[in-house]
Amino acid sequence: IPGSALGSVRNLGHVGMFEKKQFDVLCPGYGPNPGSATMVRWLKLEGDAVLKGEKIAEVRPKEAMAMLQAPGSGTLVKIEVKDGEEAKVGQAVAKMGIGRVPVKLGGEWFYADERGTRVTQDRYLEVGSMLGGMAPVRLGEKWGFVDGEGRLIPKATDGKKAKGFSFGLVEKAEFDLARKVRGGLAAVRVMDRWGYVAYQDGGIRMAISPRFLQARDFSEGLAAVEESEDAPLAEEGDVDKEVAEEEVKKPAGPAAWGYILPSGKLWGRLDFAEAGDFLDGRAAVRALGEGMPWVLIDSKIKARTTKNYGGLILLGEKRVAWRESGGWGLMDLQERVLEIRPGIKNQAGEGVGQDVLEAVGPFGDDRAPAKEPGGKWGYLDPEGK
Repeated sequence: IPGSALGSVRNLGHVGMFEKKQFDVLCPGYGPNPGSATMVRWLKLEGDAVLKGEKIAEVRPKEAMAMLQAPGSGTLVKIEVKDGEEAKVGQAVAKMGIGRVPVKLGGEWFYADERGTRVTQDRYLEVGSMLGGMAPVRLGEKWGFVDGEGRLIPKATDGKKAKGFSFGLVEKAEFDLARKVRGGLAAVRVMDRWGYVAYQDGGIRMAISPRFLQARDFSEGLAAVEESEDAPLAEEGDVDKEVAEEEVKKPAGPAAWGYILPSGKLWGRLDFAEAGDFLDGRAAVRALGEGMPWVLIDSKIKARTTKNYGGLILLGEKRVAWRESGGWGLMDLQERVLEIRPGIKNQAGEGVGQDVLEAVGPFGDDRAPAKEPGGKWGYLDPEGK
């Protein structure tokens, strides 16, 4: 009936979804500072996006003048100590938060600050995480990057080249695909090849030219890439001789995986049919050849497991999901197998409580999602309980 109640809504009051991710900016001590300093002038205002290490205020301990730097990247949420006021060493003078938040309205995305205030009029079809001062966005069929204010970042304009890739000022998205920043670099695809870009001097610079069939994100200083048979190899001197005594050769088949440094230099041999990201100093790889097992390698590309596995997945917390032929189990980096639950069996009635999981996910806050036989999910702690 028109006008009648369809349901009820309970008001939960204030929900501090951003407050838990905020952190304090503290008044630092400077040499002979007697224990306090004057906040002379804030260089950034509430709501401004700032990067870690950026100067945000002028402070005066005694007679000297110093600069207060942002302890992390994000948004300056609230200034606690105003211009001209005094603060004690260790006192919170401001609060910073998680930075710009992507918001979807209808079928398009834009960026807002932590108050929900829109910071740009630009709208995007897809957005990625804001890391390293920039985030990937899609405009039409192409991808680009926006800065902390949500504005499209132009290309670097110094006229330099990166192995055949020329730079030019552009005010539009131009990549066929782009991913978030990891280790200071973001993977991008140009036509059918992947490379990496960096955010430098207010512009996007092609740091590693597009020459890979596939490319993963940088993690712990290395990135897994798939190099094709017709792709150029590293120039003479690019291969680190401490890693492999043999010279890097073209893959035996049409393509192979290996690892590169942020400089673009190959790190070891193009030796793998599959290669994963580094985590806890290890990466899961499978050698070239039919039926080859999975092993863990260290950052020197040396094998660090002794058994043959049908699957290995790094989960964090120095834990690894392993599989030989049946379900998944849990072990540490020294291959010490952790019993999931005594007496548990897989769907076929097999297993001894250590390799029977149907699925397992990465650790976060000392917990990992896991699926037991029968389709039920739960959580594991680092000891497999």
